[in-house]
This record gives sequence, C-alpha cells and structure tokens, in this order.
Amino acid sequence: MEEDDEDSDIVFDRAGLLSTTIIKRYEERAPGSKLFRTFLLCAAFFGLGLCIAVPGPTLLDLQERTHTTTIEISRIYPGRSVGYLLGSIVCGFLFDKLNQYGLLSASLISAAIATAFVPWIKHLELMLISFGVQGVALGFLDTGGNVLCLHMWGSNSQAPMQALHASFGVGAFVAPLVTEPFMALHASHNQTPAYSLHPTRGDPIHRGDKDTTKARFAYLIIAIILAVVSLSFILNCICSRCRCAALPAESSHTQNKESGVAGVRFQLLFLLAIFYFLYVGLEVTFGGWVTAYAIEGLKWPKYVAVYLNSVFWGTFAVTRILSVPLAKCLSATVMVILDMIISLVALTIIACFRHPHSPNDKSAYAIWFSVGLLGVGLATIFPSGLTWAERYLNVTGPAASFLIVGSALGEMLVPSLVGWLFQKSPSWLIYTSLAVCVMALIIYIVLQNLALNNEKVIQSKLELLPTNETLETEIKEESDTITTANRKRVSFRLPQKQN
Repeated sequence: MEEDDEDSDIVFDRAGLLSTTIIKRYEERAPGSKLFRTFLLCAAFFGLGLCIAVPGPTLLDLQERTHTTTIEISRIYPGRSVGYLLGSIVCGFLFDKLNQYGLLSASLISAAIATAFVPWIKHLELMLISFGVQGVALGFLDTGGNVLCLHMWGSNSQAPMQALHASFGVGAFVAPLVTEPFMALHASHNQTPAYSLHPTRGDPIHRGDKDTTKARFAYLIIAIILAVVSLSFILNCICSRCRCAALPAESSHTQNKESGVAGVRFQLLFLLAIFYFLYVGLEVTFGGWVTAYAIEGLKWPKYVAVYLNSVFWGTFAVTRILSVPLAKCLSATVMVILDMIISLVALTIIACFRHPHSPNDKSAYAIWFSVGLLGVGLATIFPSGLTWAERYLNVTGPAASFLIVGSALGEMLVPSLVGWLFQKSPSWLIYTSLAVCVMALIIYIVLQNLALNNEKVIQSKLELLPTNETLETEIKEESDTITTANRKRVSFRLPQKQN
C-alpha cells in the first residue's frame, strides 16, 4: 500500500506530448491531507459556480447601475469569456512550473477583488474590464483546479473529480438564492418604478432609489467566500509545507524513443478538445434555449416554459452530486458511454414530440421526462472525460488549458449558431443538439479505439525492455567475466630464498 502511495506521488508525462517534465509533489504525510486539499478545491469550485451564475439574476441591477440597454450590458458575457480563455492559456504555461497552491490562491484572491468591484462601477467600459479580470482568474482556477485534482489522486481521481464539478453545480444553484434577498425589485416597498420606452434604450428598465439597489451585497458575500478559500490555501501550504516542483526534463534520447507515439497522443488531445467543444456547446445551448423553444416551438405559456429550464438544470445538479459515490463503482469509460447514450435517447424523444401541443397533453409528459433525462446524461461527461484523459495521457497544465479553450470556444460558438438558426425555425435547436450529440459520440468512439491501440503499442514496447531480474543476471555474468579475465592477467612471483 505504501509503494502505491509513493508511485502515485510521481506523475510522468506519459503522453510525452506537451511537456517531458516529471512532476514530483511533496505532499503532507499526515492521513487525510489529500482529502482536506480536495475539500479546499471543492470550496474553490463552489466559488467558481457562484461567480459564473451571479450575473444572471443581477443583470438588471448592473444595467441600472451603468445606465445602459440590455444589449449593451450583455457584453459582460463575451468579455468574461475572452478573459476565461486567456486565463486558461496562462495557466497552461505557469501551472507546472510554479507553486500550484500559491497560483490557485492568487487566482482566487484576484477573482474576489474583481467580483467585489463589479457592482460599484458606474461606467460600462470599466465594468467590462472588471469582468474580464474576473474571467482571467476563473479560467486559471478552472484549469489549475482540474489539473491539481488529477495530479493529487492519479488513477483514483474519478470520485474526487466528480465531487469537484458537483461543487461547481451547487455553487451555480446557490447563486440566485444568495442574490434574491438583495434584488432591487424586492428591496423596498417604497421604490417608484420608471420605464423607458425610448427605442434606443432596449428593454424597459425598472429604476429604484440608490439606497434600495443592494445587489452589491450579494457580490460582496461571494467575494468574501473566495477570499476565505484563498486564505485557506495559503494557510494549508504554510502549515503542511507543501510545495510542487518540476524536476529536470528527460534526456533527448528518451524523447526520441517516445516520439513514435507522441503524435498519436497529440491526436488524442486534439480529438478530446473537439469532443469538449461539442459537449459544452450542447450543454450551454440546450440549457440557454430550451425555454425559448418551449414558448416558440411547443407554444407553451411562459410560466410553464420556465419550469422546463429548471427541470434541466435541477437534474443536472442532482446527478453531479449523486455521481460522486457512483464514480467509485463505474470507470470513467463506462460513465462517458452511458452518459452519451442517455443524452442521445433523450434528444431523440424530444425530436419525436417536437410539434406544438398543450402542456396538459400526454405528449408534454414525454417532453418533461426527456428534458430531465438529458440533464442526467450531460451532467457527468466533463469530469468523467478528464478522468478518462488522465488514464491515457497525463493531463498537465498545457493539456488542460488546451481542453478548457476548446470548451470555451464551444460555449461561445454553438449557441450563436443555434441562435441564428432559431430565427428560421425553433426546431433547429433540437436538430442541432441531436447532430452535435451524434458527432460527439462518434468522436468518443474514435478516441477510445485510438487510445486502446496506442496502449497496445506502449505495452509491446515495454515487453521488449529487460526486466529487473534480467538486468541483475546480465550484470552478474558481466562481473564474473571481468573477474575471471583479471585473474588470468595477474601473476604472483614468490620471493626466492637467498643462500
């Protein structure tokens, strides 16, 4: 058991892909240290979920604060996405070279500062900069947190990875609950509603007194949570004297020996990035457009269509929580396959009942069931995919950055494509989602076959290498040969007696 722990403390770049560095972590030897650090990572991802979800329910307050239109204030989302991409890329270059816990602590405190400043800003340009800085910090945290969890647990990272992303889902779910008591619309009974119907102003804006717009307290609470988690990372490092150092790179001879399979492993990483592009695009697109589809496509009332969105994200969050113990029983490969099949079945059912009908019709039950089933299917693909990747190619900082960038691009491009097609027909949401799901399943099948073939190649090369017993025998035989030869060369002349 102790040997296994020692082996898990050294992470080799099996891919030989983006880094030939051998990472050795000096972890605290006290029992439960990994569990405590995993708890800190979960707390960090809880804060990540809070930051990602909080702009939604406070968007009108931010719009009122900056005196902008709905279209103008919505620029905070692409602004944060650009920062998210930049943070992921920067993390890829730095995370394997510097103290990883210190970097995560810095990203958390940066996110806390940017989050605290957001509701106090009155100019849209400055608010975009603040959200951009927040995006950089969150992108760094997302990439680094996933890499650190994989490095910490190695081949046993399936359950911790599920817990990590379940914490993110809980944070995203809790964010509206944190903001609700401070919303301007519910802050006071004496506020006077004022609506602007000027054509250049966009949507009507509800205005209240400055003293009753208290969304800033929600942002302050989230910033405090991030700061506390950041401080916990620092204290944990100081108390346990944990550090993460990079050892010298492998020799060029070793790199040349691995160059034959490095190309295959780069193909694995590239295909996995495309897989995440499709998966995240599907998740964000369906979650963002399902309400509009129910209203425009199914002709449901708005108050009913909103609950359809709640069913999707509710089953999504619950499944991520339940997947933590389930991950101890099922491998990452099995979980991804089951998730893809469930998602494909759910989208097929939705496509079969895509025609307009009443929410009281029997067909509506199929829609409710299939939307919830899709939330179940999509919930655990992301963490299971990372665990799968760790098995076949060590997920270093650059590798994780590459995957996160692919995910972020899918989050930006796929919803935009569906939005353009949605104008022609709401059914394009279902058609596109089904096509994306099929493509993702095909790519995963190719990934699995490529990974298995690559594993066979590596195994065959390992079989050609001499074992320890063979090396010991050869060394002993060589030593005996040298000893015998030296004995033949040495002669002893006895001294003669003098008369």
